Amino acid sequence: IDNELRNNDIVKLSERRYPFTIIDRYFKNINASFVSTDNYNMMYNAMKFLRSRKFKDIVYLTTSASLATTVEDRLNGFIDGYKAHYGKDPTDSLLMIENFLPSQIYKAIDKYLDSHPLPQLIIAPGAQHIADSIEFTLDRRGIQWQKNLVFLLHIYQNLKKQLTSQKRKKF
Repeated sequence: IDNELRNNDIVKLSERRYPFTIIDRYFKNINASFVSTDNYNMMYNAMKFLRSRKFKDIVYLTTSASLATTVEDRLNGFIDGYKAHYGKDPTDSLLMIENFLPSQIYKAIDKYLDSHPLPQLIIAPGAQHIADSIEFTLDRRGIQWQKNLVFLLHIYQNLKKQLTSQKRKKF
């Protein structure tokens, strides 16, 4: 289910008390079982991790919070983690867009780059079309960028596991 949409079919199932489970998110207005990751702590800890790796210029590309708490939890984790680990308000590091259509991403990245230097890192949800849209925008502007510029959320935990297991192997 897309974060930006209110899915009428799920609302109807809930109203009819049909048993179902929502995977990887939950909705505030729907009484249903759910299985979800801790998106708040993931983003909070990502800020700690990135600060420890000396990343200073970070941009978080996201939509506004919606009925799906996944987006809201990530956003709040980013804001709180940024404040805690960078010691300042993340307003200049938030790039809010209406939706993740490629045209919205192009416009947002272009507008951001018109008034800001290229960040060290752009954090974005893990969908491939989002990464492709960011890369296309940078390429179109003739910007040389590192392949690790786009930090996809779904790889954070794998990255952390790899770093942890690499540290263990050294001992």
